[in-house]
Amino acid sequence: MPKKKHPIFDRKDFFWIAGIIIVALILRLYNFTEPVADWHSWRQADTAAVTRNFVRHGVDVLHPTYDDLSNVQSGMYNPKGYRFVEFPIYNAITAFTYTLFRYGPLQWYGRGVTIFFSLALIVSLYLIGKKSDGRSTAIAAAITAAVMPFSIYYSRVILPDMTAVSLATMSIVLMLLFTESPYRSKKAALYFAGGIITFALAILCKPTALFFGIPILYIFYLRYNIELIKRPATYIFGISVIAPFILWRIWISQYPEGIPYAQWLFTSVNTASGLQSILLRPSFFRWVFYERIALLICGGYAHCLALLGALKKTATYQLPLAFGISSLFYIFIFQGGNVQHDYYQIMLIPTIALLIGAGWSLLVSKNDVWKYQLINIFIGIVLVTASWYFSWNQVKNYYSLNRGVIKTAEVIKTLTLSTDLIATDTTGDTTLLYLSDRRGFPSLSDEPDKMFERGISYLVTYDMKNATKLSQKYETLFINDTVAILRLSK
Repeated sequence: MPKKKHPIFDRKDFFWIAGIIIVALILRLYNFTEPVADWHSWRQADTAAVTRNFVRHGVDVLHPTYDDLSNVQSGMYNPKGYRFVEFPIYNAITAFTYTLFRYGPLQWYGRGVTIFFSLALIVSLYLIGKKSDGRSTAIAAAITAAVMPFSIYYSRVILPDMTAVSLATMSIVLMLLFTESPYRSKKAALYFAGGIITFALAILCKPTALFFGIPILYIFYLRYNIELIKRPATYIFGISVIAPFILWRIWISQYPEGIPYAQWLFTSVNTASGLQSILLRPSFFRWVFYERIALLICGGYAHCLALLGALKKTATYQLPLAFGISSLFYIFIFQGGNVQHDYYQIMLIPTIALLIGAGWSLLVSKNDVWKYQLINIFIGIVLVTASWYFSWNQVKNYYSLNRGVIKTAEVIKTLTLSTDLIATDTTGDTTLLYLSDRRGFPSLSDEPDKMFERGISYLVTYDMKNATKLSQKYETLFINDTVAILRLSK
């Protein structure tokens, strides 16, 4: 066991955490009231649609549904609109808060829940940083997670990822407290149970949270050393956190039409030519480590602090390094997902924040290696400021709204009934379905007559040549320079 320990919390910590949380909350309210038409709106729309159906039809976590009835996601037509991915804890919480207050549109509550858990993540990172390396690392890690533009944006989107990351880090804090509690004490039992519950919920929210099991395994090592392989607690924890997820996977296997095809996440990316393998290709390393981590998340400069943090021997526990190892496993196992979608890097936020925190602490410390402390502090401030600026220049475009799809959705709501099914040629993007509050097909997966037989009443196309061709057979309800809406009928 490490000899030096830091108290988990004291009065100074309260003021630091309160100040950081206030700043973080203000930053996360930017564009809070806007419609779901920003970056990755298609993925947010899928999540928001499940919540909307919970609000309308009751919270049935065993049968979540959304707006897409097509065969795009699973390869099978999905007439009931089942959505079987992560267990819908995030959606249930959002639906509950909405029914509790019922003020404002539903997306406010989805964003609000994400913000709440992102603030909880900041607190957890502060506590982990302090236990690992002292207050300096804790403050720097918490501030990084609070003000990093990438973190800010994904701390207010309608996705379950931030909730999962937050719950996983809460579990790590509880397991740290378990490690330092007396054997067989009531406190130890409570922390252990809390760690199981929060980590099991994290995995249900997003199965990739399982990679945070590496820091937790390290924590077991801190308590039991090599004897952890003989301790019942190790196996009780492991079985307890993974069993609910296995039961969920067994349950959803009954509904294959509602399970999106996901094998590509490990090795491939979608291109104009179809799926292409990216497994250990140079483009994989470029996109993940250079374009995403170095430039997008760290702004081109703060990754220097993260590298310093990876090299630092922390004061108490080597948790930042354990987080780093877990992130590397995650990146290399889900190569396709991490290249295809930048929201897959939400899972890296705790690691990057803790490593930057440790790097900042090393840079500004007064010791024989870093003699000129004021100069080092100035260098650190310049690095962080430049990083924030260059990262923001990329992330600010994420907030831009697709005004065209918003206007089209309003037209659809005017011309059709809420019970009408529509088809759009948006190549699987369900944003238009969600904004127009209609169910149907987010792609023209078949001939119009065959789609009509499946219940589709209206077709929305952005292909004006196709609109002209179809208008010879079907009634055109609306047309302008960019979009046409046609009524399908025999």
